[in-house]
Amino acid sequence: MIIIKKYSNLEDYMNQNRDFFSQPIVKGFFQQDSSHEELLEKAIILKDENSKRKLDSLFLKHFSLYRLVKYIATLSHFYSIDFDKRLRQEKIRFPVILDRPIDDLENESTLVDLLIYEQQKPYDIDMEVEIDVMEVIENDELFFAFNNLTEKERQVLHLIIIENKKQVDIARLFDESPQNVAKTKKRALKKIQRQLKNNS
Repeated sequence: MIIIKKYSNLEDYMNQNRDFFSQPIVKGFFQQDSSHEELLEKAIILKDENSKRKLDSLFLKHFSLYRLVKYIATLSHFYSIDFDKRLRQEKIRFPVILDRPIDDLENESTLVDLLIYEQQKPYDIDMEVEIDVMEVIENDELFFAFNNLTEKERQVLHLIIIENKKQVDIARLFDESPQNVAKTKKRALKKIQRQLKNNS
């Protein structure tokens, strides 16, 4: 026979499950909105099924957002490390003169970019890209942050996050150098992080 312990108050329940409630993602969920704790109390103490279902749904959305934001932050951090590593490797393989801009316009492409791109430039690439990354975002702040990106920036993040494509594959899809794709990704991530920081 399974005995289900009953709790007289929410504080007792949270103390008995201290390890769970001390996890950052759980703490963040209950600090985000005081109504979450009220729902928890109704679900645990009053055994209200509607409150339990609503709480489960809200936490699932919170967890999905947490994963997405964590991905963005992690991707942004490791991008700078990866980019610096590749840049050093390129400087070893090519003379310094190849790092000079191709022209005097705002185009930041260098001869190194052009050489690498020409080696990888594809033929007959299907440019059909369905943008549906917005459909998986249910948090308003993150939705607006994505919505404020340019169409190109949204496409690049869609291919990275949703389709898990590598930068070199995205470059072939857009018929441009991997370096330009990297710049687009970095710019988009900075915009999102700045937007989320301003709203926090």
